[in-house]
Amino acid sequence: MASNQLTDNIKSRIGIGTLNEKSLHSDLIQWLAKPQDKFEEKIEGYIIDIVRGKKLLEIQTKNIPAIKKKVIALSKKFNVHIYFPIIVDKWIIKIDENNEQISKRKSPTRRRDEDIINELIIIPKLLSYKNISLSILFIQAEEVWKNDGKGSWRRKKYSIVERYLLKVLDVKKFSKVKDFIPLLPNNIQDIFSNKDLSKSLGVTTKVAQKMTYCFRKMGILETVGKRGRAYLFSLVS
Repeated sequence: MASNQLTDNIKSRIGIGTLNEKSLHSDLIQWLAKPQDKFEEKIEGYIIDIVRGKKLLEIQTKNIPAIKKKVIALSKKFNVHIYFPIIVDKWIIKIDENNEQISKRKSPTRRRDEDIINELIIIPKLLSYKNISLSILFIQAEEVWKNDGKGSWRRKKYSIVERYLLKVLDVKKFSKVKDFIPLLPNNIQDIFSNKDLSKSLGVTTKVAQKMTYCFRKMGILETVGKRGRAYLFSLVS
């Protein structure tokens, strides 16, 4: 294959317009599939990605809050497990308006465990519901950028038109809210501020604030006082 051409398989995946995530979603269904699974089944008025006996598997490649109502309703009768991918390593393929490859490079961005909080910030109480659990899939993926003049100025007007799975590197399962506690650093003090947390994790204060907000909503942390103007937190005993 010439270096400036995509395979027919990749070309067939590329959608029209902006990102639709269909290929990544389909790839993850194939990765999770087991014999006897049923796919795209309608249950209680909802389409389910994978039905495995009494267990319902939902794959959400973005915007977890979009399925909040669905999974809460289904959890009243079924065990619902959500799979959400976080891209750890990413290769960017740029294509022209004719879907011919211009270049391919590895993105320098690497995502970390605490990025989970960025995805869960809107639904911190979801795992407090009985029969709802979550797995974060840390993956390698390729992302296709098309030179259509419609994308973000940050990408020089390239639109992201598709993502697809290369490899699943790791899986972290969260069956209850306390499963998130290991995301806190081992060296954190019993009582700490957002500044203390950001220093221990090596992240911005903004990320630390999201973590403490999310963990307080989950009932993992509680506010125990102030140090100057900074709030202090501790694990709920």
